[in-house]
Amino acid sequence: ELENNMKSKFTFSKLDYFVAIMKASVDKLQERKRALILSKNEVNLDEHFNFESNSRNIILEFENQYPVVAGRDWSETSILFMAAKKELNFALKYIDLNKNKDEYIEIMQMQSKMYKSLTAFQYEKIASIEAVTRLSKLQRRRVKGLESCLLFLQNPDDTVKIQELTFELTEIYLDMLELKQKKFERTAGNLDPRLLQKMAFFCFTGVKHGQSFMDTLNVDGKLQKKFSNDTVRAAIVTLFRMARFYNKVFTPIREDQMKYTKLAIEYYQKITNYCSENPDHAKKIEFEMNQSISVIDLLERQIKMHAKAAEEMANSVQPA
Repeated sequence: ELENNMKSKFTFSKLDYFVAIMKASVDKLQERKRALILSKNEVNLDEHFNFESNSRNIILEFENQYPVVAGRDWSETSILFMAAKKELNFALKYIDLNKNKDEYIEIMQMQSKMYKSLTAFQYEKIASIEAVTRLSKLQRRRVKGLESCLLFLQNPDDTVKIQELTFELTEIYLDMLELKQKKFERTAGNLDPRLLQKMAFFCFTGVKHGQSFMDTLNVDGKLQKKFSNDTVRAAIVTLFRMARFYNKVFTPIREDQMKYTKLAIEYYQKITNYCSENPDHAKKIEFEMNQSISVIDLLERQIKMHAKAAEEMANSVQPA
């Protein structure tokens, strides 16, 4: 028991360490990509992970138990992840959720970061259906952990954590949706209704988490006309993701499809309107603003084309 108590004292330091070394693995992956373009003397390809002195001092006595080389591929990074998972499972074993919900949430967020680092090595193989399937599983595990945290967040004091979790969840659901779209593209000749249902579920769940995030920014029950400098970027990115979710809903029912297209336009319009009313913030969200302007134009053309096609169809079935 004494040994376990000693270990538990270092739990978060150890998890921080594994989050950092897995992030370093991704950084090294990006460096190797740049090395294909830049000359080697411009890129530091030192494979050893160097961490800040404070973190090193904390776990110095455990040095021999910890890897110091960042993973270079899926296999090596998976080994790092499995070692991290043991520490994570140990941490969860000794947490009392009734007393330490904040610690549980922090651990789930760390786990999500580690899964995210692991996914980077599968996105390299995205052309493979096996990689798409594996990525989907990893993203689902991130969702399961983060969504379980939301059950414990009911008080006004929990606002910041709700923002952190829901913002990350909208990103994950968008990634999961794009993975399903890749499957959809490969089965276009034989549409699977279950696949379409799953894609719709991701869209609507992503919108739900996005709305939960936006609700935390309300003042007196209403959305602010101008966000603070600290929140404007996250708020607009969330609106942008919600617009994309609506834009990606696919249904064979024409009326429903038009409804979701109009909802997508509405959310893209919120972004362009915000930029018009708050030009001092426009630079911070330039990408989302420009993309929204382009997509609104495209979607409005689609609506006109659908309306014209519907009118011609109606005229064609009228009796002579």
